[in-house]
Amino acid sequence: SVLLFPLFEETISTTPPRSVDDIEDHVVVCGYSPRIRALLSELAVLDISHVIVQPEPDRAVELVEDDLQVIHGDPETEGALENARVWAARAVVAEVGDETNASIALTARGVAPETDVITFTETPGIETYHRYAGADHVYSPRQLIGKSIASKVSRSVSAGIGDAVEIGEDFEIAEFPVQADSDIAGTRVSESRIRARTGATIIALERNGDVITDFGPDFEFAADDDLIVAGPDDSITQFAAMYS
Repeated sequence: SVLLFPLFEETISTTPPRSVDDIEDHVVVCGYSPRIRALLSELAVLDISHVIVQPEPDRAVELVEDDLQVIHGDPETEGALENARVWAARAVVAEVGDETNASIALTARGVAPETDVITFTETPGIETYHRYAGADHVYSPRQLIGKSIASKVSRSVSAGIGDAVEIGEDFEIAEFPVQADSDIAGTRVSESRIRARTGATIIALERNGDVITDFGPDFEFAADDDLIVAGPDDSITQFAAMYS
């Protein structure tokens, strides 16, 4: 039993909490994916706190060990969302599955009617049901990342800004196509200095039907790429003015 004690102690030390205290104006995140990972990176840059609600204890431990703010609980239940202080949050983001996201929206709307609810859906045509459930913004990944090449058309800056999804009062995610004559077309990530110039961050792009979320410094942007840009609303405006 003496030899087992250190292992037992380590297990106890990595047990994820079931609630958080003294946090507000944060984002409650239900689910974890490359899209969410990119969002959390941008929130960190903006100094916006987050809480991930994770129902699987082993996965919750992994996220805790990655230095993420996590609580163990079922995001479809009022108790878990209350433990994440959803009523004090600026937004709830649900990225689990179509039915689960709708359920989370319904629960969040009941617990915190003033908090923005953002959901993702993989199935075309069910966005309306998410809105019925209480979602303020519903995104299909295909809508978010881009359109088919055949439907790509030049869009005005105002249209690009109008399509932005606001998370809280000063954070947006917007889509912009790369025009052939744009300053960004043909430049590498390291050369573009987009964050330094605008304050915005490119979190994903769609190219020839493929979604790309990992960019190395030598990655080169191309005409007809659809860029997903995140950041404060003034940085989105600045990005649009410079590159659209």
